[in-house]
Formats: sequence, C-alpha cells, structure tokens
Amino acid sequence: MQRRTFQREVASEILMHLAQFSNPKGNSEERLMSYCHWVSALKSRVNSVENPPPVGELFNKEHVESTLLLYDLSPCFKLGFMAANLAILEARSYIR
Repeated sequence: MQRRTFQREVASEILMHLAQFSNPKGNSEERLMSYCHWVSALKSRVNSVENPPPVGELFNKEHVESTLLLYDLSPCFKLGFMAANLAILEARSYIR
C-alpha cells in the first residue's frame, strides 16, 4: 500500500512538471501539451478526487461535430485514429 501511494505521489509530481510546460505559443513540444489535454487526463487517472476527468470537454456537441468533420475531410486522420485504437486493443490482449 505504501509503495502504491509513493508511486502516485511521484506520478503526480511528474505530471505537475509536464503541465508547467504547456504553452500554446511555445515550441512544438509545449504546443503539443497545450493542445492535447493528455496531461489533465493522466492527472485525473492518478487522483480523480483532486483532478476530475475532463469528460465534459470531450463529449460536448461542438467537439463531436468537429471530430466527425475531421473524419470526413481527412482520411489520414481517420486511418491514424483507427490504427492507434487497433494498437491499444492488441496491447491489451497481451496483458491478459
């Protein structure tokens, strides 16, 4: 139990440092962290009480419509998304 608590604290600290580097006008790495919201999603996985998941941002009407439009206009995006999902499913099958 103590080891798991320590791991959560370390993960929280790392994510806090990553969040400091998000800048929409910075270099490519800073912009990526700013646009992708993955740091806040990981923080919610580590401690969902202090960092509630950003589900409201992901499933609002505007986001769904823009994602569907992106699928329609960009076959490369659709292919990349499908390939990423397939890789996740394959990785999960190896874990079990």
